[in-house]
Amino acid sequence: MTRERTATDSFADIRELFESKLDSNQELGASIALDIDGQRVFGFWRGYRNPERTNPWTRDTIMNAFSTTKLATALTVRALTDR
Repeated sequence: MTRERTATDSFADIRELFESKLDSNQELGASIALDIDGQRVFGFWRGYRNPERTNPWTRDTIMNAFSTTKLATALTVRALTDR
């Protein structure tokens, strides 16, 4: 399995959680990245792209992203309602 090698020490807990989900087969494959002020501070990918586990997840694996804005929208509506 290929793994990204970018992380700062302050994100070690996130990396451990990410890896534990994939090690426990709760997820087939995944990737996550975080940039702060244009600097990559966290970036990992791991797992497989297919259920047969023959195609590894790569840095450039394309995936669908669903419900990525619900939290931001809910917080914005709550803040506006409070004001």
